[in-house]
Amino acid sequence: MRSTRKTSTSQAPAWLDAAVYEPKRQRTFALVKRAVDTLVEQRKLDGTTRISLNSIVTTAKRLDPTGQGIAHTSILENEEAYAYYKRFRTASKSKKRQPTPRNGDARPVIKADRDQVRVRQRYMKLNREELVNQLLSVEQQYAQFHERYLAVNDKLLEWQLRAEQAEAQLKAQQEPWSKQAHPLLPAKSSSPKPRHRKNAERTTGPLPKHLVSLLAFANQHSVSEQTVLTHVTMDMPLLPAKRGEWTDTDGTEAMLALDDKGRAAFHQLYHELPLFTPCKQCPHQET
Repeated sequence: MRSTRKTSTSQAPAWLDAAVYEPKRQRTFALVKRAVDTLVEQRKLDGTTRISLNSIVTTAKRLDPTGQGIAHTSILENEEAYAYYKRFRTASKSKKRQPTPRNGDARPVIKADRDQVRVRQRYMKLNREELVNQLLSVEQQYAQFHERYLAVNDKLLEWQLRAEQAEAQLKAQQEPWSKQAHPLLPAKSSSPKPRHRKNAERTTGPLPKHLVSLLAFANQHSVSEQTVLTHVTMDMPLLPAKRGEWTDTDGTEAMLALDDKGRAAFHQLYHELPLFTPCKQCPHQET
């Protein structure tokens, strides 16, 4: 995949490119390289650290002395930084093809509506070694599915950012043509119409009834807090959340909360996770 670069930088004068844009590109590459190298070392130690757009942005902000960090789009627009990211990203590493199982070793297809009583009776007849083998097989399948989900989610984020870039560029190109096609449109009145300002939503005190604590909602549905916090704190959040300093009904502090739209987006994002636990209100359709 070739990286895109803004037209304003490619058409800039040589002196402007050397004085402004080139230092920015070098700064972006230096931060990305430092962040990627740090994540590579962490992965060597724990074997689980992921090298993705989100982890690079988070690590770069932590390592940046100014605390500014970099944006996701800065990595995609910088050819050297994007190439370095692709070289080490976790999602790009191809896994070895699993050997085709024999008829006796084929993994069973587990249905959600199976008879739990019969399954329990069948497991009670197995000895300890057979139960251990069964548990290892299930854990291995879960690890593979979870790794595949994280890889697909990272690629989805990358394509979403590129689509937004392309949409913004197309809109910028269409604006001059739109003005030429409609030169006689009446000018807007200089006196704006009075607007009725809505009451500002309360951000302190007891948690409003139409909101629910994000972390409590995540725990209720068996989604890790780290996952939801990552998707909320992104530059372009995948999960819309309200921010405030409320107190939940059980006395706990709630800094992030979800309304109807946020709960619907939560279900849309995580309902296919292997450990997702639905509640009676799922799929939380927006009202």
